[in-house]
Amino acid sequence: MKGLLFFILSLFNTLPFTNNVLDVTSLIPGGENIGIEVKPHGVVVIGGYDVANEKETYNPIKDSDIKKGDLIYQVDNVNIENIKEMLDQIQIHLNEDQVAVSIYRNDNAIKRTLKFLKTSSANTVKTGLLVKERILGIGTMTFYDPETKIYGALGHKLVDSDFSNITDINSGTIFNSKVTGINKSTNGNVGELLASIYEDDILGNVFANTDYGLFGQYDTCPDKQALEVASHDEIKLGEASIYTTLNDNKVKEYKIEITSLQKQNTLSTKGITFKIIDKELLNKTGGIVQGMSGSPIIQNGKIIGAVTHVLVDSVKKGYGIYIDFMLQVAKKG
Repeated sequence: MKGLLFFILSLFNTLPFTNNVLDVTSLIPGGENIGIEVKPHGVVVIGGYDVANEKETYNPIKDSDIKKGDLIYQVDNVNIENIKEMLDQIQIHLNEDQVAVSIYRNDNAIKRTLKFLKTSSANTVKTGLLVKERILGIGTMTFYDPETKIYGALGHKLVDSDFSNITDINSGTIFNSKVTGINKSTNGNVGELLASIYEDDILGNVFANTDYGLFGQYDTCPDKQALEVASHDEIKLGEASIYTTLNDNKVKEYKIEITSLQKQNTLSTKGITFKIIDKELLNKTGGIVQGMSGSPIIQNGKIIGAVTHVLVDSVKKGYGIYIDFMLQVAKKG
């Protein structure tokens, strides 16, 4: 079943564009900074370390072909969802000194053997494996649909330095967050928003983490006026704006210039090319920074897309996804 889920979600990479999108003509624009938690089905390997006893030294990364970025989803053919369930299954097999683990690596299911070593204390057993059970990050809300209570954010997949392929998720949550500072971008060095995430202030759930955005249902949304949604053939070169939140923690409008529009027959996150021309934004950020992904792009009073990427060598320039594409994927969620 897991392999099937990965296969279905990977189809988003090749789906042709159709008009079968979320059935809306208007949306409430976002721009708010949010905290995001995603939990995959299993635990993510983030590293390994040497363990030793009187007989041998063992490191699962070196000796068992278990790699950083692997997703362990079964121990002895029993599904696990978190670290506690993994440890519970290992505990059952302590007398055997090893156990079979099922792993996803690059969308492929493989089997490996995880050993245990008893250290000088007879009651201490170590695997040499470092794992985590959740991915935590920040991003920007793109839209709220008041009819379905569905939101879209990021404009691309939430990724992690340890594990980038977080598509088959167990659960996810979005939280209120507050921007506390900015590391400015310079050409060749992309900066970032710094934020505090308030995990006791839940804004909604996550039901899909896709290449074209993060989607879920929200509990509440800001009291703001809805804007019309523009199809990608309505968008023009020239002036537009983005809504985003900086260290004043208020959503503000900043001017950009759309410099190129791609005619696309398949889903893509880089249909809109733009540059920031707003002096206030450039003074605060130096350009596009990490954490701004998902900022809605507005032109002629309509939502046309969302910020997705920055050009690393020219940080005043970036890419955006057409809102059509985000809505198409949101509907399939």
